[in-house]
Amino acid sequence: MTSSCDPTLVDEEARCERASLDSRISRATVDMRLFGSPSVVLLVAVLSVAPGMALPARACPPEASETRALTTITTGRTFTLDDGSELRLSGILMPTSRDLPEPPPDWPLETDAQTALARVLKSRTLKLALAGSFRDRYGRRVAHATTTDGTWVQSALVEDGFARVAPLPGETDCARDLFAREAVARAKGVGLWANPAYAIRQARQPRRGRQWRRGPA
Repeated sequence: MTSSCDPTLVDEEARCERASLDSRISRATVDMRLFGSPSVVLLVAVLSVAPGMALPARACPPEASETRALTTITTGRTFTLDDGSELRLSGILMPTSRDLPEPPPDWPLETDAQTALARVLKSRTLKLALAGSFRDRYGRRVAHATTTDGTWVQSALVEDGFARVAPLPGETDCARDLFAREAVARAKGVGLWANPAYAIRQARQPRRGRQWRRGPA
């Protein structure tokens, strides 16, 4: 689905991991006629790759350990907080023009996702459940976030098709829950899943010649 990626570049590690996961989902997908429901097929495919990812079953979102005010949305999933630290949303990947073989100067799905994120974060206050005590390779804190009205930010974005699940090592606490929500969004064809650029293709299908569109048909 995605173009070639370089995990050494900023924020490319998760995109490369997601590309690998998409390949495993493609190989694991069961014939839809066996189950009669695309959401069941997708959920079976996702969970069939889960053992190798060691996805724990836990209450999600995790209990928040602190509350912070949001000062700046730096990128789709990275923020600056009121204490001056940078925060990255754990376990998800927002659409970007880099997802395409030949990135265009602008990508409507990226804009739509940014708009959706701003809408979810309108209160500008976040309750954070840190993903362990570590920081990522760029020194950013990593956390699950909920808003003051109880909205789990990662879940809201995944459910509406504005983010894909892409947990890196140490970020798998809620991956099983998020993958299940992604399977439903994919089956419904909402958000990015309505665009052929994000279709999961059979491994035997070449990447060359993929079709994509800039927005709704």
